[in-house]
Amino acid sequence: MRSAKHFVLILSFLSFADSALYGEESGTDQLVISIGLDALPKLNQQFKKQFTVLSKTQDLAFLKIASKELPRLSQLMHSLYGRCGGYVVENSVEEAIRDFEDIIPAPFLSPRIHHQDLVKKALALVDENNIRASIEALSSYRNRYYMSTTGVHSQEWVGAKWQELASALPNVELQYFEHADYPQRSVILTVTGTKKPNEIVIVGGHGDSIAGWNQPDDMEAPGADDNASGIATLTEALRVLGALGIAPDRTLKFISYAAEEVGLRGSKDIAESFRARNENVVGVVQLDMTNFTKRPNEIILMTDHTNASQNGFMKNLFQSYLPNFIIREDRCGYACSDHASWHRNGYPVSFPFETRMHDYNKTIHSAQDTIAVSENNALHSVPYAQILISYLLELGLL
Repeated sequence: MRSAKHFVLILSFLSFADSALYGEESGTDQLVISIGLDALPKLNQQFKKQFTVLSKTQDLAFLKIASKELPRLSQLMHSLYGRCGGYVVENSVEEAIRDFEDIIPAPFLSPRIHHQDLVKKALALVDENNIRASIEALSSYRNRYYMSTTGVHSQEWVGAKWQELASALPNVELQYFEHADYPQRSVILTVTGTKKPNEIVIVGGHGDSIAGWNQPDDMEAPGADDNASGIATLTEALRVLGALGIAPDRTLKFISYAAEEVGLRGSKDIAESFRARNENVVGVVQLDMTNFTKRPNEIILMTDHTNASQNGFMKNLFQSYLPNFIIREDRCGYACSDHASWHRNGYPVSFPFETRMHDYNKTIHSAQDTIAVSENNALHSVPYAQILISYLLELGLL
């Protein structure tokens, strides 16, 4: 929790705040972003006065930067800190301050684990071949960049695939969430609950990819691990629920976020829209990279910008259903993935990750992020699909 007195405000941001509505067409439009204060010294060295510091807090910096610099910034935040994208595009400094001042995190009410027979039946249906096929399909696009034609088409592939897999489920709706300043849309598949439809369980990952800072149509960013693997894992979880014809008691939402790699923009829009409608989100899980590891028996739970109570529930699920895996904790830093958007808006969120940060996949954000780095299989994604299914069933059924 932060109060307004912790913000050292300077005059320049006040005059800029009202002009923070922007487009993405020229690349010269000025954006407001927030980043971790720890990243500021190295960014100063790399950008050489190509951004303006508007304000600082105890652990954040607010900058003004040209939109054309976002891909380069994303690449630097990845190479220097292992964060994707490691910053948040803000509407204004004033709005960001309001967000960070006094948001009270929603409590997570951990349910009793009591659907063992159904969960075990579901886990046995998880098929590595299906996950691998989805990774290969998504990484076959030259890139899934938020400003590219293939970035748009790849999200349409996700929507069509999810709608097909969910066709046997009751009360299903597919929505494409439009974002104001770029063409890529987020995908939201909703399975409305039969008993408590106003209580919502969300699972998601980002659908975009990035590599370097070439023009959108020239960018070669297969993004097999980052994050075709997370979307493929979500896709397999949905397939299993569809195969079993599960009618959840609570509403389930599967989301493929647009534009994560350039400031968590898709998830920020969506999480803010949920908060504006006062939606009752009882739990969120983020999957961003599930298929690369140096330690196949380890599962990592990120502890920063996540909910400790729900992380405890996730650990209980692993102990109940995947006891052969070692659960370790790590931290990934400010705005390292879309879970930060939900945490910022007061919702309980967890972020299981494929490996510890010091072991992360060095090929991401490059043309080399192909499934070959994971030896052309999706074996490490299997337990992530299984834990996601157990989460959806134990939280989605009363």
